[in-house]
Amino acid sequence: MTNINAKRASSGLPDFSEPWKFSDAILSVEDQRFHVHRSTLAFWSPVFERMFTSDFKEKNSDEIPLPGKKANEIAELLQIMYPSLEEKRVTKANCYFLLDLAREYQITSITQKCEDFLVAVIKTRKNEDVIAELIVGQNFELKTLVKTCVYEARRLNLKQLKRHPKRAEVEPNNYLQIAEGIIARLEETCAEVKSSSLKSVSEIINSLYNHTQPKRVSVYNYGRVSSNDMEKLNLLKNDKDKDTRCGNLSNSAESLDRLQHISDFEKLLKISVEKAINTLWLDDFKSSELYAQICRQIYRFTDKSQKESYKDLKGPVIVVTVVAQFLSVVRPYTRSCPMATNNGGESPDFSQPWKLSDVVLVVEEKKFHVHRAMLALWSPVFEKMFTSEFQEKEKKEIPLPDKKAVEFKEFLLHMYPSGKERAVTEENCCYLLKLAHEYQMTAIVERCEDFMVGAVKAKPNNSILEYLVTAQTYKLKNLKLASVKRSHSLCLGELKSNKTYEQIERENLKEIMEGIIERLDRELNQSQSVSATREITIDKMKGIHISVRDDGLLRVGNIARSLVRHAYGANKGIYSLINCSDTESCLEALANDHLTMSGKCTGLSETVSDLRKLKYSLEALNSDIALEAHSQCSKQKGEKASRARLF
Repeated sequence: MTNINAKRASSGLPDFSEPWKFSDAILSVEDQRFHVHRSTLAFWSPVFERMFTSDFKEKNSDEIPLPGKKANEIAELLQIMYPSLEEKRVTKANCYFLLDLAREYQITSITQKCEDFLVAVIKTRKNEDVIAELIVGQNFELKTLVKTCVYEARRLNLKQLKRHPKRAEVEPNNYLQIAEGIIARLEETCAEVKSSSLKSVSEIINSLYNHTQPKRVSVYNYGRVSSNDMEKLNLLKNDKDKDTRCGNLSNSAESLDRLQHISDFEKLLKISVEKAINTLWLDDFKSSELYAQICRQIYRFTDKSQKESYKDLKGPVIVVTVVAQFLSVVRPYTRSCPMATNNGGESPDFSQPWKLSDVVLVVEEKKFHVHRAMLALWSPVFEKMFTSEFQEKEKKEIPLPDKKAVEFKEFLLHMYPSGKERAVTEENCCYLLKLAHEYQMTAIVERCEDFMVGAVKAKPNNSILEYLVTAQTYKLKNLKLASVKRSHSLCLGELKSNKTYEQIERENLKEIMEGIIERLDRELNQSQSVSATREITIDKMKGIHISVRDDGLLRVGNIARSLVRHAYGANKGIYSLINCSDTESCLEALANDHLTMSGKCTGLSETVSDLRKLKYSLEALNSDIALEAHSQCSKQKGEKASRARLF
């Protein structure tokens, strides 16, 4: 099926059991009759098109038997071809018989849909039998499916590939690509192991070399620095010395050397690959037809000297040689395989008669060749036009005034199946919706609505109400709900100043207003909650400030009185304990003390300056607290006034 997601006014899938909407042919399958449209079958299938237009007996038959077919399978094929509100999907249950029917009737768009489904299954379900699906891809020449299966088959191990019951059905080129993929995967793993092993070897060599430092053996040439692993390894090999701290390290070095150069990793890998290929291709396989095909293809692409060289090869060696030769000379000729062509791949042009088209629509002097049955399937308006007592009923050309040709062609393309689904966009949505509403095509109306519902979230505030007016005009429930909900973010000024404000229905306007109020209430409650928390914090801070102030002032007074008593004890006559009764009088007396008495006390006038500053700072806390409280109060009032202005 093409990806048109076509839907028609009636709900559910058509059942074809009765005559309907200009049906003009009957397919008879297993004593079950399917009422269909010749134009629809001809549009999808070149086989049916030739059947209805060439000199076949079915051309003028009202009932066409389809022997050897199953009624339930033909029903599913027709349900995919016909547009309906409930799209018929390809599944595991119907995919394989749909491929058979699509091939027989040359419906390449359904073949493509089946291939897309199987490719998705292979990519997402790792337990899927990729070899079985590969055979399906080969049989129906599904290039993408074959390529996907070959790639995914690289995860198989040798046993799974060799014992698969359909191994002999795999085409030689595909089989070799799978084997090559498995080998590539193993090579990657081996390369990772090699890198990791060599790193470990290097670390061990350096560890052993550093361990020898306490031995001070002459073989290590401590006068020079050994810079690479090989040099250090050679030194370790010559270490035959034993002492109480460390034994000789020559045996360890020999083992490390063997590990580092164990016949070379590449050589070891090559041996492993040859063994894998031998196991894969020998046994019963060498006598199979697949092996013979490979040999024939290699023989065809190789020169005489190479052909002669095969005569001297025996046993497993010939298989390895055959595989290597096949990969090098055959692969360039077998890179691609035929891809199913999609007869529905190109969008219809409508400019010429085509596939049993039986009516012409004229828009702005441009003619569109279409099918009455297709228009009737989509539109009750066209159905009545062609069946009731309208003047258009018998006309071959029907003018459609006040329409634009470009827009109407796009409208038709959304109705007719094609290889690529027509998308609703910002550019075509408005006129498609208008035309679909006029011709009562609920499927296209729904498609336009779905697009606008998705787009309304990203719309700027000044465009939201335009979508709401559109929803009101065409009675689009989902778009109305989405637009009203999105409008809750507006402020009153944006709402009332919008050019579409007067077009909004009172009920919708009421919902928008209530939504804005609820939003503002939420924001106000959140603000009040924050303010309450802030006030609690301020009260706590005020308490802390007062405590710090009172405690600080008490200590300043204690210090001042202590200094006065100290100076009085030093017989400084300027002091009178009676007059120094509070902090301020003590500070005043200390400020006048410039007398220095040798060996007893210096003047205290300089000291009092710092004490007085500290006293003033502590007393200032009172005014700071008052100012903060006033500031917070003003800020809260400002926030409330600001929110009030929003509405």
